[in-house]
Amino acid sequence: MREDPIGRTLHLLNLRDSSTRAEEARRATKTPAKLTTSSFGTSPMASLRAGPASSPTLARPRTAGAGPTSDPKLNAISAIPFSTGPPAEAAAALVYFQTLERQRDEAVGKNRLLEEAVQRLLGMFSDHVAAVEASVGPLSQFFQVVFGPGHIGMILTSDDAGQIEVAELRDDRETGRPLLAKASGKIFVGDHVLAVNDRLLARFGPPTPEQVAAEFRSASRPMTVLFKRNAEARLRAALGDA
Repeated sequence: MREDPIGRTLHLLNLRDSSTRAEEARRATKTPAKLTTSSFGTSPMASLRAGPASSPTLARPRTAGAGPTSDPKLNAISAIPFSTGPPAEAAAALVYFQTLERQRDEAVGKNRLLEEAVQRLLGMFSDHVAAVEASVGPLSQFFQVVFGPGHIGMILTSDDAGQIEVAELRDDRETGRPLLAKASGKIFVGDHVLAVNDRLLARFGPPTPEQVAAEFRSASRPMTVLFKRNAEARLRAALGDA
């Protein structure tokens, strides 16, 4: 019996369609790509393990039987290549920022040690000032005033050189009595304020009057304040009184 060529061709086409449908079904049921943790240990990196491609891309989201999604953001994301490992640039950036963080910690530690050393030196200098004051009295260039509880009544300003100086000494508004700074009898307008409780006011650069006032408010009492006499201001005040 002679074989019908048309029937033979249709039979082969049917076999090819069956094979194609079987391959599509196999791909549809294939296990999805696994997520592996990157070397940074924080965010998962997509690793498409199936297939020989060396630089896979993130599959574009699709709805069942449809083309690209209606969300433009998802379509844009799907076009971005997704590396299977941490890029060399990201690893270099991580090392760089870790180096900066280590240098910052070292600088903070050195600054803390330096501040403690300055505080110890200032404490030694304060003891020296107290000894000189006990010896020569008002002739001493530096002097200290210890403030207990109560209002200090001292207005501060800064001169052209950035030094904090006394601008005004006040009395109590209700009683008219001098407040702590004026009552001490040692402070004059124009005197410079250098330190509070052995903490140098200029340790972070020239301070502002507002910063010094905040230092006064936060310091514990009794509070020891180191001053430097302003000889010119005292002389002007003496000539003005005369």
